[in-house]
Amino acid sequence: MKAKRLFTVFVPDEKKRKMNIQEIITKFQQKLVSLRWIMLLTSVIFLLPIPMLYKIIYLVLTAFLPMYLLYKEANKARQSILRIKKEELWEISSEKVVHIDLGLNEQITEAMLPMGYFLIPILMQFLALSYDEWKGQGLSVLSISSIFLLGMGVLGYFLLRRLPNKTYCDDHDKNRNVNEMQRYYYSLFLFYVVLMDAFIMLAVRVFEYATPKMLTFVWLGFIIVLTFLVFLAINSVSKYRNYKNNMLQSTTQYDNQAETYWKYTLLGSIYRNPYDTRLFIDSNNGMTINMARPGAKIFFGAIFGGVFLLLSYYFIYPAWLDHNHKLVELSVNQEVVEVYGPMYSNQISIESIQNVDLITKLPHGTRTWGTGTFTYMTGNFKLDTYGKCRMYVASKHKAYVVITTDKGIVIVNDDEIAKTKAVYTQLKHMLELQK
Repeated sequence: MKAKRLFTVFVPDEKKRKMNIQEIITKFQQKLVSLRWIMLLTSVIFLLPIPMLYKIIYLVLTAFLPMYLLYKEANKARQSILRIKKEELWEISSEKVVHIDLGLNEQITEAMLPMGYFLIPILMQFLALSYDEWKGQGLSVLSISSIFLLGMGVLGYFLLRRLPNKTYCDDHDKNRNVNEMQRYYYSLFLFYVVLMDAFIMLAVRVFEYATPKMLTFVWLGFIIVLTFLVFLAINSVSKYRNYKNNMLQSTTQYDNQAETYWKYTLLGSIYRNPYDTRLFIDSNNGMTINMARPGAKIFFGAIFGGVFLLLSYYFIYPAWLDHNHKLVELSVNQEVVEVYGPMYSNQISIESIQNVDLITKLPHGTRTWGTGTFTYMTGNFKLDTYGKCRMYVASKHKAYVVITTDKGIVIVNDDEIAKTKAVYTQLKHMLELQK
C-alpha cells in the first residue's frame, strides 16, 4: 500500500482521496490563502511616510506571527488526520520495515555540481567589496549579510557531499540514480541562491551611477535577471521532484521515516530520529534536517550564531560605543577633515572644500547605498535639500557639518555635539582665511 506524508502523517494514496481528508486539506489551503492576502495587503505599510521603527515592528510581526498561525493550523490538521487514521485502522507497511540497499555503500559525490562553479559568485562578491574599499565606504550590513549567506551556501555544499544514501525502492540502479540527482539538483539550487545574492551585491552598485532617465531600465533589467535566477533555483528543486517521481513510478517504494519522528513546531515540520544516521531527510517541501544528529546542532548553531554576531556587531556594539562616546571622532588639521571610528571612517581634503554649514536636523531622504541604524548612518544618500550626498553621522547627536566639496556634498559629525560645533567653527575660520 503506497503512502505519502500529509502534515507529517503517512496517508495511503486511496485514503487521501476520501472526502474527510480532502476537507482537511481544503480548509488548510483556504487559511493559507487568507494569510497570504493579509500579508500582501498590510505590506503597503512600507509605502507610508511613517517612522522606520513601526516598519521594523511590522517586519518582526510578519516574521513570527505567520509561522505561529501556520503551526496552529498545520498541527490541527495533523491531529485530525491522526484521529481518522486511528478510527479507520489504516495499515501502512512502510512504517514497520526498514529497507537498506547494501549496494549504496559509498558516497556519491561525482554527480554534484563542480565546486568551481561557486568561484563565480565568490568573484562577484570580491568585485563588490573591492569597489566599496576603493570608494572608502567600508562594509555595510548588506555586505556582511551577503558574505554570511555565501558562506552558508558553501557550507551547505560540503554538507551535501556527506549526505548518506537513501534506499527509495527495490531497484539498485534507480536508487543510485535518484541519490545522484538529489545531490546534483540541490547543489545546483545552492549555486543559484548564492549567485542571486552576489548579483544583488553588484546590482546595487550600478544603481549609484544610473541617471534618472536610465533608472527605469536599470530596475527593469534587475527585476528580469533576478526573476530568472529565482525561477532557475525553484526549477532545480522541481526537476528533482519530477525526476524522482518518474523514476520510482513503477517500483515498490520504501519510506523508512516513521511518522512518530515527525513533529510540527513554530519553525514548521521537523524530523527528530536518533536512530537515523542521515542528516538531510526528504520532506514534502524538498529536504529537511534530522534534528537528532550532531550535525544539525552544528548547522543551526552556525546560522543562529552568525546572525547573532552580525546583529551584535551592527546594533549592540555601536550602541555601546555611542553611549561611551567612542563611536566616532571628528577632527581637522591643515590638510584634511577626518572622520574616524571603529564602524566607519573617511577623510576630506581641505583644498576640495568650497563651503561649510551647520545644521541641527537632517532633511528627509533615502539611502541609496550604505548602512543605516538607530545609532549611525554611512554611505550614499539622496536628501530633499541637498540631493545626492554622502553621510558619516552619529544619528543621535543633532549637530551636523554639511561640507560642500568639488566632488559633492558630505555630511559629518562627532558623537559629542560640542566637538561637532567646534570643528565647524574651525573650518569656517579656515575658509575665511583662504578668501
